[in-house]
Parts: sequence; structure tokens; C-alpha cells
Amino acid sequence: MPRKPVIGILQPRDPDRTAEFRVAASIAVPVLVLLLRDQPHLIVYAAFGAFTGMYGRGAAWPERLRSQLAGAGLIAVGAGTGVLLAAAGAPFPVVLLVETAYAAAGSCWADRTSLNPRGPFFGIFALGACASITLRILRRTPS
Repeated sequence: MPRKPVIGILQPRDPDRTAEFRVAASIAVPVLVLLLRDQPHLIVYAAFGAFTGMYGRGAAWPERLRSQLAGAGLIAVGAGTGVLLAAAGAPFPVVLLVETAYAAAGSCWADRTSLNPRGPFFGIFALGACASITLRILRRTPS
């Protein structure tokens, strides 16, 4: 019995690369614009938009819209919570507890809304990424 080449095992079942190129473009274009505008500190937030675009892939547009709104809500709440934690100067153990609670709540939300891709990973990432960014509040001195 002839053996299949090893490289054949690594090939995807579906040769259609449209989704992968769409995700790559949805992150590459904003990143390039931010780099050209000398705003690299905003790149992490551009990634959240690309993550939102991944929800509902392959679904009809009403279902895709519903899935993207549910996913965007998960990411926005995670990012907002992370920003609040960073602004408050929350210590790591507090961030860890909040992140754990958010993972549990986000998992319930992802199950209830049948998110695809499944699970709260992108919201958890948004919370952790935003909580770990040191905020600098610029104070204006009176002139």
C-alpha cells in the first residue's frame, strides 16, 4: 500500500482561503495606517476589530450580524473592564480574579448566544490586554 506524503497531511481540507485573507486584511490595513500615523500604541485596539470580524463566518447575513454584535459586546465589555482596571491601578491578583470571573460569565454568554468561533477567548484577551497596558493621563498645566 503506497504511503501518502507527509506534506499532504498538513494541507487544509478546504482550499478556499477567502476567510483567512479577509482576517489578515482586517488587521493589516488598520495596523499599517496606525504605523504610518505614528500611533503604534493603538494597534492592540485595531486587533479587537479584526477579532469581531471573525464572528459568524460562513453564516447568512442576519445570523452573521447577530453573531458579530454578540461578539463585539463580549469584546467591548472585556476591553472596557480592562481599561477601568488599568485606570484604577488594580494589582495583579485583582486583575486575575476579575479575569477569571469574566471568563466564566463570558463562557455563559458565548454559549447562550451560540458564538462562532465558540467561547469567550477574544473578550478575555481584550480584558487582559487592556488591563496590562499602563495608562498615562496627560495633565495640562495652566498657562
